[in-house]
Amino acid sequence: MKNITKIFKIDKENIGFLKFIIEAYDGMAQLTTINAKAGIISITIAYDLKDFKLILDDLRCSFLIEEKD
Repeated sequence: MKNITKIFKIDKENIGFLKFIIEAYDGMAQLTTINAKAGIISITIAYDLKDFKLILDDLRCSFLIEEKD
């Protein structure tokens, strides 16, 4: 399966929290900060896009996570 990279805008205060949550799912995805002040991040999903989307949808109830084109 190919890795998929997506760009997101989130509240800058939540970058560390989101990174912690994503890394808790060992090997599923990797978060890279592109612009901390603007809250722009890149997430490379290694496997199971369906589970990743479920996690992201759940986190969207708590704070802004906007996928960029």
